[in-house]
Amino acid sequence: MRWKQQLRLFVVPGTLLAAVLIVMFIIQRVQGLFVDSLYYDKVMHTLGGAGACVLVFLVLANCSRGFRWAILRFGLPLVGLISGLIIGVAWEVVEVLVPAITDYVLQGWWDTFFDLVFDCLGGYIAGKKYQGVWRWQY
Repeated sequence: MRWKQQLRLFVVPGTLLAAVLIVMFIIQRVQGLFVDSLYYDKVMHTLGGAGACVLVFLVLANCSRGFRWAILRFGLPLVGLISGLIIGVAWEVVEVLVPAITDYVLQGWWDTFFDLVFDCLGGYIAGKKYQGVWRWQY
């Protein structure tokens, strides 16, 4: 895949998602939105899942054709969902190991479950979007 196509499909959207997530995280910490707004956290998890999907697709675009086919034969939305799940589990582990991220508020099982659901949702939506935009070459 040409670098201009990779830039347009992966680098620019991935950079924008990362920048938005960083700004949202800073605003969340300054304004105390982690405790006050349940929806803010869910939006961040959805965007995080989408960002994980973009990152995985960038890596896959630079892999060999056989490896890419072995992964993508399951479909882009499923690969996106799985990438969202992986990044979600990693983030939940970080929240447990570094409680300052959550303003020392203990997270229950339901919150963790819904965080993972929204991570998967973000990855699935991004995978669905890529399915319509990017024609994979097997």
